[in-house]
Amino acid sequence: MKFAVVGNHPDVLTLCQQIAQSSQHQFGAFFLTDDALAVLSDARLPMTLAASAEEVSVAPEQQVVIVAWKDCDRSLATARQALQAGHAVICLPPDDVSTAYSYELHLLLDEHKSGAVPLTGRWYLQPPGVNAPAESNSSIEGIRQFTLDLPLPDDPVLQSRMELMAIDAVSTVASQADIRQLQIVVVSQNPFGQVTALDIPGTDGRPLTRSLTLAAHVDAERSVAPAVISFRRDPAGSSSQPSDVDSEMSTAAVTVRATMANGEVRAIPVDFPITVPADRSQVQSSSAEARTEENQKPPHELDLPSRLLSVLDDESACQALMGQFSSCLELAAGVEKSRRRRRTVDVYFDGISERSAFKTQMTAIGCGILTYVIFGMIGFLMIAQIASLPPIVLQIGRALWIAPVVIFLLAQLLLPLARERNSEKTAAKSDARSSQSP
Repeated sequence: MKFAVVGNHPDVLTLCQQIAQSSQHQFGAFFLTDDALAVLSDARLPMTLAASAEEVSVAPEQQVVIVAWKDCDRSLATARQALQAGHAVICLPPDDVSTAYSYELHLLLDEHKSGAVPLTGRWYLQPPGVNAPAESNSSIEGIRQFTLDLPLPDDPVLQSRMELMAIDAVSTVASQADIRQLQIVVVSQNPFGQVTALDIPGTDGRPLTRSLTLAAHVDAERSVAPAVISFRRDPAGSSSQPSDVDSEMSTAAVTVRATMANGEVRAIPVDFPITVPADRSQVQSSSAEARTEENQKPPHELDLPSRLLSVLDDESACQALMGQFSSCLELAAGVEKSRRRRRTVDVYFDGISERSAFKTQMTAIGCGILTYVIFGMIGFLMIAQIASLPPIVLQIGRALWIAPVVIFLLAQLLLPLARERNSEKTAAKSDARSSQSP
């Protein structure tokens, strides 16, 4: 199978390395820019560069196009061109990915006969080998908690990228009936519906640790153990030099751990893609180490391109993977909402916040007041012209007409006073507790 690569996303390196090591696959044309060009050049992969992305996407000799743009619009445009040309597509999630991107990609999949698959965290899970021992109590019902520990990078974009991959990988493991028989290409419904995000800042104001807790909804048909994804930053890391965390990000593999009811732990390795450290020389050494490690792995762990191809040939599997991709993006959006609101968020059933409800109510009241003032003025002028009313009645009418506006404005002025009063009460309670403590 011939693979073409288009884009500037550095995470495409892992897939390209496995394609280069496989005797069943080969490379077509490349159109690379920025980080992807630097990383793949340092990895010394065989490349034939093209003049434009369109030339690669529509070339008849290509069979699979790997779309690796950091921008959503460019990613969708390239995927659309490749699908229209009859090529299968493997998409790396852009840095500004959202549910709108997954829905648009899903529409492209419905419109064309060729397959399209997002390259998410589930594909980096390492399934057990053929001769893996069958252990007791490895079913999903016997698990009490899933955990995944990762280093926390300083780059916010890289943080979001790692969060999405971790959410997808943990959701894939939690959706399996038996974790010792991990089926990556078999898609089940995402079991998680509640998200709790917690950041602990360091002395410099940046997050020192970041934890994401995924849990099933209380009314869910299937009970699943919660999953805790922890990110930790090295507090001694310097911004001028690559930190230990950044070095680990480029080479280290992590594991999804499932804690059983009897205290035993089942570990599932996951090799997330290599990212770009600050020093390009580190990229070259990391790539060489990665190639050496890949050559030492058993055959069942080297089959990422073949696994992707088996899904691309199955339309129903592509549809299911798109649905799973959308649900993981919804969980990632729930993480940001939970971090902003500082509470647990129900991704699928969560109502509007108190602040949003207050804004909606005040907007409705304000619009009603403006409408009342306009039509009240018109009605007052018409009545004053038609009827001969005494001056005292006209003055009472004017007062009744303007009274709602005055009351509304006074209510707005009372809000800061109420906040200050609450602050004084809170401070008084704190002082009282301090005086009572020994």
